[in-house]
Amino acid sequence: MVAHRGLRTPEGFHEGAGADLSLGLGGDQAEEPETGGIGQSGEAAGQLAGFGLMERLDEDRRAALFQAPRRDLSDRQLAPSGHFPILTSVDGIGKMLVSTFIDASEECQGEPIPFHRGHRMTDGLGRRLLAEFLGTAFLAAAVIGSGIMASRLSPNDAGLELLENATATAAALVAIILAIGPVSGAHLNPVVTLADRFFGGLSSGEAAGYIGAQFAGGAAGAAAANLMFSVPVVELSTTVRSSGGLWFAEVVATFGLLLVIFGVVRSGRGSAAPFAVGAYVGGAYFFTASTSFANPAVTMARALSHSFAGINPSSVPPFVAAQLVGAGLAVLAIMVLYPTVGTFAADVVVPRETDPITNRRGSGTWRGHHDRSRLYASPIRSPHSSVALPESSGERPAKSKEAS
Repeated sequence: MVAHRGLRTPEGFHEGAGADLSLGLGGDQAEEPETGGIGQSGEAAGQLAGFGLMERLDEDRRAALFQAPRRDLSDRQLAPSGHFPILTSVDGIGKMLVSTFIDASEECQGEPIPFHRGHRMTDGLGRRLLAEFLGTAFLAAAVIGSGIMASRLSPNDAGLELLENATATAAALVAIILAIGPVSGAHLNPVVTLADRFFGGLSSGEAAGYIGAQFAGGAAGAAAANLMFSVPVVELSTTVRSSGGLWFAEVVATFGLLLVIFGVVRSGRGSAAPFAVGAYVGGAYFFTASTSFANPAVTMARALSHSFAGINPSSVPPFVAAQLVGAGLAVLAIMVLYPTVGTFAADVVVPRETDPITNRRGSGTWRGHHDRSRLYASPIRSPHSSVALPESSGERPAKSKEAS
């Protein structure tokens, strides 16, 4: 017979941490068999007993996933705020070891877990206002800086100067929209923001913040352009632009700009919006008598630079008034052309990412952020929405058929 010393019974498994299971040929070796045949039979029996204990060990470890821990868990690592722990391992006595945490906002599906992530100026509206400020600053710097450069490179050729100015502005505008569009929508223009507010894409507070950031960004961009070309930081332009034809040109330029923006967004080709807007602005430089300012914030900024792209401060108010008239006419035309404009207004100029504070999204996930009744008219409904649609088809508003 083979004596297997050190072999513990299954009942004693829970009693010892890190039990020494000397099974078969492992650990504390058995006595040598007296004869070869008897030894081989004893070895086989020991291995079978070992397999049985290993199966029991596996069962105990699996059971530990569902049993309360048997020891004090005061040494467990606490989960950071906004995360939840997952069980990654269980030791030999069933004590749970937690070593991995999952960000609940990233992994959970369905309704988001409400918690605050960071400072408000780095979340939500603060990020979007910063994006509008930087985007408008770069746009103003591109317009004014390219105007200064064009006048120095081609001082005696106005046509070439205008071509250089238009090309640089259009190319920079495309790049800026692509860069900040996912954050704020890349309005970069108070008339775009006002139109979007009218259609419900923004709240009044958001629109006011956008417009303030745009005017501040325009002034900063003008100062930066002046500094780059070694001219005074603020140098008021002496170029007077005052005539009925110029004012009407601003009405036309602003009308066309808003029509292009909302038309492209309505078509569902949001990825083409940066190129469509840039192409329109570059072309409008040449087909409008005013060279298409079409932006009150940039118009104010251009008054701060005495350059090819400048405008005398006295000419600014009529230009801005003409731009507002063009925006009003564009809003009326958009309402007629696109009756469901409220369902995609939040995607202007390009769809922006989810707001971590309000959980608002752009195209394809949530449409009509501020008027909850517009949710019924939306062809795409957010999986995160807490608004339940009426179960019966008779309770659904009639305008849903129009949207579909």
